[in-house]
Amino acid sequence: MNIKRSLSILAALAALLLLSACSISLAQDVTPPPDYVPPSAVPQTAVPAALALPMVPPDPASGAPIYAEKCLPCHGASGKGDGPQANNLSSPPPSIGAVENIRAARPVDWFQMVTQGNLQNLMPGFSGSLNDRQRWDVVAYVFSLGMDEAQLAQGEEIFSAQCAECHGASGEGSGQTPDWTDPARLAQRSEAELRDVFTGGVEGHPSFADSLEENQQWALTSYIRSLSFTGASAAGSTAQTTPAPESTGAVPEATSEAQTTAVAQDAVNISGRVVNASGGTLPAGLTVTLLGYDQMQPALELTAQPAEDGNFLFEKVEINPERVFVATVDMNGYVYNSDMLLASDILAGTEARVNIHVYDSTTDTSSLSAERMHVFFDFPTEGTVQVAELFILSNSSNLMVAAADSGQGVVEFTLPEGATNLTFQEGALGERYIQTEKGFADTASIPPGSGTLQVLFAYDLPYDGKLDVALTPPLPVTAAVIIGPSSGVRLSSDQLADAGVKDMQGVSVHLYTAQGLSGGAPLNVRLAGRPGATGMLDSGTATGLIVGGISLAVSIGLMGYYLYSKRKELVGQEVDEEEGDSPETVDGLVDAIVALDDLYQSGQLPKEAYDERRAELKEKLRIAKEAGGNA
Repeated sequence: MNIKRSLSILAALAALLLLSACSISLAQDVTPPPDYVPPSAVPQTAVPAALALPMVPPDPASGAPIYAEKCLPCHGASGKGDGPQANNLSSPPPSIGAVENIRAARPVDWFQMVTQGNLQNLMPGFSGSLNDRQRWDVVAYVFSLGMDEAQLAQGEEIFSAQCAECHGASGEGSGQTPDWTDPARLAQRSEAELRDVFTGGVEGHPSFADSLEENQQWALTSYIRSLSFTGASAAGSTAQTTPAPESTGAVPEATSEAQTTAVAQDAVNISGRVVNASGGTLPAGLTVTLLGYDQMQPALELTAQPAEDGNFLFEKVEINPERVFVATVDMNGYVYNSDMLLASDILAGTEARVNIHVYDSTTDTSSLSAERMHVFFDFPTEGTVQVAELFILSNSSNLMVAAADSGQGVVEFTLPEGATNLTFQEGALGERYIQTEKGFADTASIPPGSGTLQVLFAYDLPYDGKLDVALTPPLPVTAAVIIGPSSGVRLSSDQLADAGVKDMQGVSVHLYTAQGLSGGAPLNVRLAGRPGATGMLDSGTATGLIVGGISLAVSIGLMGYYLYSKRKELVGQEVDEEEGDSPETVDGLVDAIVALDDLYQSGQLPKEAYDERRAELKEKLRIAKEAGGNA
């Protein structure tokens, strides 16, 4: 059996850990904002490369039905953590609607959590079922829970008297003062940080610490926050004074909002800015490339040189409602991408923006950690145990961590003694990976952000009924899950907690967990016992798991499978992977293609798997169109 099988199984079971979150507890919190980092600990300029800042003002009113559908069951109508499903969780959801939490939070941080989720805390991400605008709308709705009309009216009165002369009547700025109506600007500021500005925390700004009482200061910050929301005013406030509507189980109307705002023109200006999120200067000679894709096929490629401040503009770009854009720039040998821009999200008559965040480089690896570590033991043949290891790496700094010289390793991995048949999900020794004395090193650079790089590899070890294995994480590990057979072979370690036997869609596995592992310190595991005649996924009960969709994880890995499955769930389809002419709708297939494009452009999907899956979906789309499958 090819050792890549273990890589496939690990990705599949890791996806199941995410999808079966209600039955497995890895940490204390289960809903956002888990592990929230106070603003003082976050570099002001560090915006994750994969993060989309809002291009248009978020709309809390549109976010209300989304909140009711996605968030209310756990977080409750007012965000107090008292939803109807909260009692079924291992610990109460955090009170995201509490005023003190809202004031301390940055919208950009909560948007990232809604987008990516947090496997450690068993929260799924929603990038597969909600587009960027919908995620910003629901974040705006949560922030509106901390506002009321009386407070906003008081804040507007103070703003008109104290701030409008410099900042403009609507907060639009004067060229010398910032534009508080810019949703991207305010998305990166907490209300506590805004309050610091006018209470003396920013040099050159008059202090109102003595002239405004504390409640007036917070009323002013709430009003400033509301300036970046759609329709914000004291009279027509978007603040929510009544609970969100009860969840009906149906997809909220907001999911079709993109179609109602689709562009009506044949061309549009697309502007943006290359931002050095490390705070340094941009090197000269950069070139921005704008790529356009129609039905996953390259349709457009334009180039432009950014100005000294990083701003760039593509004028009169050809457009159609199904086109997808992404802007790229190559800096110091690393290609940075903007967030994807869907033509359907561009408002008619407006100029679209696709900002690109780039980073200065460092060889210092002290900011790196393994957010998650998964290890899978399987026994497919007599005398051999196959071990697959998955690491999700994070970079807490605002610098790209790279090798000192091209071809050198960034992170070094130690293999157990006796390991053979080393195989990687992506790349090979001599390509992305290089051999070292104790194992191998990964040459890939690691950009800032959470979970920005995945390393998945497998190897064989000899097994004669017992084995002591030293698993050595290269970096500090936040949470680890070890997966073994449910019977026959037992795993033991004084560093692991036994999470019991779990059934995952017909596959029975034994889970063990650990938290806070030190980098470079071995996790010692003893295996003892005789495995069954076949590996744990060779039984008939596992056939449905593989054929029914988990086989897709062979190609796209942990988060890829989750995003794809959630996208299918949104359109209400059951895709039969064996039937090439299954009756999917045209809209659903287009949605699946866009989901696939999201994965590929974000680097979560290898090109070979991308090309193969794209061809399958295109053929299904052709059949569906011929059959009138959009009925």
